[in-house]
Amino acid sequence: MRDYAIVPTKFWITPLAKALRGNTAAQVVALYLKTGPHANMIGLYHCPVAYIAQDTGIPIEGASKALASLSEADYCTFDESSDVVFVHDMAPEQIGATLAQADKRTKAVLREWLSVPSDRLRRAFHLRYAAPFHLPPMPDGAELGGVALMPLASRIEGPSEPHRSQEQEQEQEHDHSVLRTALAERVEAPADSRTGAEAAATHVLEQVAVMDRKDGDPLRDEDEKLLWSAGRFILADAGIKADAAGRFLGKLVKDCGNDRVLVFDAMRAACLERPVDPRGWITATCQRMRGERAPENKQTALEKRNFEAADRWAAGHAANNPQMTPATPTESNT
Repeated sequence: MRDYAIVPTKFWITPLAKALRGNTAAQVVALYLKTGPHANMIGLYHCPVAYIAQDTGIPIEGASKALASLSEADYCTFDESSDVVFVHDMAPEQIGATLAQADKRTKAVLREWLSVPSDRLRRAFHLRYAAPFHLPPMPDGAELGGVALMPLASRIEGPSEPHRSQEQEQEQEHDHSVLRTALAERVEAPADSRTGAEAAATHVLEQVAVMDRKDGDPLRDEDEKLLWSAGRFILADAGIKADAAGRFLGKLVKDCGNDRVLVFDAMRAACLERPVDPRGWITATCQRMRGERAPENKQTALEKRNFEAADRWAAGHAANNPQMTPATPTESNT
């Protein structure tokens, strides 16, 4: 979930806003699509109508009508078959009109784009933003870094076809797999302005960007090797030598109770974020994640039960003795 979103103040005087005046539900949904908890910086993400209804309080039927109004106004496109929405002008608002090839955010844009389950909307985004955000080629039969792509499904599924066949599901999953594999296996020849080491680092970090992995998942050998290499690359980029990087990561695993999964999850997050101070960032992230995953210790649990018991006794005693001063809230309910 993002911490913030950019909403231009001119929103209310745009032709869209003027067209929506009096349509409160559509106005609310338009802003929700840019600021909601499920949104991302490219404006292409999974957003079922039920999410909109739950978060805005608009009934599902009203939310659906609002989406239809916004679609007619060319504000967004909603793919009912995959529950994916594409907010047309959101990416340049959140990111900028263009990105430099070396900008760290190009990897983040690529990662978000690859994760979209809607072929139709992934293509629509590509048509608008492939050039400014340096997305790889996507036309049927094209090549991605020298690897031929299978034609992606060009289905546009409407409400009249709510259920896809097993064959269609397998075809789409194959398409996604081919696209991820093509990117992960791309090996760029070093350009005049880049060294072989830089090209190798870029290749490894691109593989991390398309890893099929969630935080907390068991570590596969290939994932651990990839993340270890990627971690050393981003530390080297910050001026930390290979031997020092190895010692730092080894000590971090030990300090985290030999929880290699936690440390490698933090390293993967750092590879995607590319912080200026990766050593400090990874350490802080490990500490935060360790706190989130740590079970409640016995002493804390005992104290919590004691506070709850005291509250129950005080509440019951006060009910039986109206003249008794209400109990002061304890630590458990403050």
